[in-house]
Amino acid sequence: MLGEVLTAIVTPFRADGSVDLDAFRELAAHLVDHGSDGLVVSGTTGESPTLSDDEKLELFAAADARPSSPARARTTRATRRT
Repeated sequence: MLGEVLTAIVTPFRADGSVDLDAFRELAAHLVDHGSDGLVVSGTTGESPTLSDDEKLELFAAADARPSSPARARTTRATRRT
């Protein structure tokens, strides 16, 4: 069961443009501790097309570290190819 509240979590970035995994973990903990039943990682919150595959995998792993709340990953990818 997915739960009733699935939050599309944003991806925090550092000033140099790199993904801030520590801030992401803190945000994930806050959301889960305050009622989110699950997290949608790299979804449609805007940053998904700008993340590399490695960055997405790091985010999925960081979200999965919260066993009390399942993470859901967006698996689509924008492309110019048809």
